[in-house]
Amino acid sequence: MIQEGINQLLKADPTLSALTTQIVPVGVVKGVTSPYIVYHIGTALDTLDTQGSTGYRLARFQFDAYSTLSYAEAKAVVKAIRGVLQNFQNTALSDSDSTFVQGCLIDMESDMPFVPQGVASIEYRVMVQVSVFYKE
Repeated sequence: MIQEGINQLLKADPTLSALTTQIVPVGVVKGVTSPYIVYHIGTALDTLDTQGSTGYRLARFQFDAYSTLSYAEAKAVVKAIRGVLQNFQNTALSDSDSTFVQGCLIDMESDMPFVPQGVASIEYRVMVQVSVFYKE
């Protein structure tokens, strides 16, 4: 399963794991300590060429890095995610399906560092979206 494999890949990276090992799917954030990453697949599509299906899929992962400490910490976590995935290609993941990843593309990064008026505590958030081309 692609989500399992990407999660394991991120947790195995020494730069990212020095910042956080808290990498959870959307909806599972209760009890997770800062800094942490919430991820989900926004879109998953079959890829086509003029002959029809290529046999590959495209999954657009969204990774949201949160920090209660600082915007800089959330930004550092996203930088580490980009470092793991931006050159990851032509490799099988260590998930239960040994999902083969043809390549990853960093689509966008968005900073969301604001403190709403009247709020005593804040979680800083930086988001990065990554397209992963893989074979099921």
